[in-house]
Amino acid sequence: MSVFNKIAKIPAFNIIFIATATCIGVLSYMLYKTDAVASPKQLGIISGLVTGIVIGMFQLLLSYYEYQKIRKFEEMSILDVMINRDERAFYENLIVNSNNRIAVMGVTASRFIEHFADLEANAGEKSKVLLTAMQTRNVRVQLLLPDPCFLDGPDKQTAENKVKAAFQKIKEIHGNKFEYKYFQHKPAHSIFIVDDKCILGPVFPEISSKHTPAIYLKNSSPFAQKYLEYFNTEWSNAT
Repeated sequence: MSVFNKIAKIPAFNIIFIATATCIGVLSYMLYKTDAVASPKQLGIISGLVTGIVIGMFQLLLSYYEYQKIRKFEEMSILDVMINRDERAFYENLIVNSNNRIAVMGVTASRFIEHFADLEANAGEKSKVLLTAMQTRNVRVQLLLPDPCFLDGPDKQTAENKVKAAFQKIKEIHGNKFEYKYFQHKPAHSIFIVDDKCILGPVFPEISSKHTPAIYLKNSSPFAQKYLEYFNTEWSNAT
């Protein structure tokens, strides 16, 4: 029984590879020992079989290599690799379908508020989808940003004036459903969490976040876990 269990654990690829290699060996031996072949017709058939099996073996190896690459992505639960983050419709769809939590770590969150939490917009407009999520589905929203003193130029002015005022107005309406905190260092990572998925990317100095790449993946990913832990730690330490 223990021998059977060991055999059962052998990967299917290894079984196929060993069986194919054995066939090639047997047929090649038959070709080498021509006296084992009864007729030229059988010789032609065996030659064709050897050629076909060898070609099939190479195709199998190539397919297995591609499979291994794809499996790595699947194991990391990567859903997509984004060239940039300037896809409003994509983020809007995530927010519209959110049911539990939206958490953002970035630079100023000005575009996020402008696109999805515009208090001045008319009722029903797409620029209010974040407000709708909090109001109708009790979605919790967390914004984690650098203290404005760690920003420069337009970003600093935006954070100190326009964005902070918008935060205060939203919190007055939605209370504990909307929270925002500031960490005491320059921003280095962009993190966007929606329920069980997240979008992770870098923050480059003097480059707008919408022009930087990102990875869209599930929170269960080993890659994502470190970022989520980082977010939670930063949130606990922020004020």
